[in-house]
Amino acid sequence: MLDATLRIVEEAPLDMNIPIYASLPASPIAEPPVVKSLAELLPVFRSKVPLLEADIDAALLVIDWRADLSETFRDPFRQLWLFGIGRHFQAPGRTGVVTNIREATGNHVQRCAVDFFYRPNVGKAPSQLPEAVVLALKDIAPRLEAKYSVVWGGTWRKPDYPHWEEKK
Repeated sequence: MLDATLRIVEEAPLDMNIPIYASLPASPIAEPPVVKSLAELLPVFRSKVPLLEADIDAALLVIDWRADLSETFRDPFRQLWLFGIGRHFQAPGRTGVVTNIREATGNHVQRCAVDFFYRPNVGKAPSQLPEAVVLALKDIAPRLEAKYSVVWGGTWRKPDYPHWEEKK
C-alpha cells in the first residue's frame, strides 16, 4: 500500500489539482509523523527559531494571540504525502491542497524551515486565520526577515502564513 501511494503521488503531473476535494478517496495510509524538534534543524537556523518565535509572540500579544512551533523537519515521505492531499486523496481535518512542493528538496526536508500554529491565548483557534492576525504578521514580517535573514511564506503568490524559512 505504501509503495502504491508513493507511486501515485510521484507519477502525477505537477499541475494536477482537483477542485472537488469531496470526490477524492481517503488517504490509503495514516498521516506520517510530524516532527517538531529543533534538534532536527540545521544549527544556524535552529538558533534563530526560538528568537523568531518570541518576536512573533510579542507582535501577536497586542491582539492576544501567540505562535506555537508546529513542524520543523519533514521527511521525504511526509512531504510526498502532504503533496498528495487535495490532488489524489483526502485526509481528516484537511481540505484542499496542502503544499505545492512535491520533491524532497523542499526547505522542510532540507532542515531549514518551520511552521507555526497561530492561536488565541484564550479559547479555541478558529478554522480561518483572522484578518487581525494576518495584518499583525504582515506588519512584523519585514523586520523579522531582515533581523534573522529568513523569509515568511505569507507574502508568496499563494500565501503560506505558518511558514518561515532560512533565506538563501
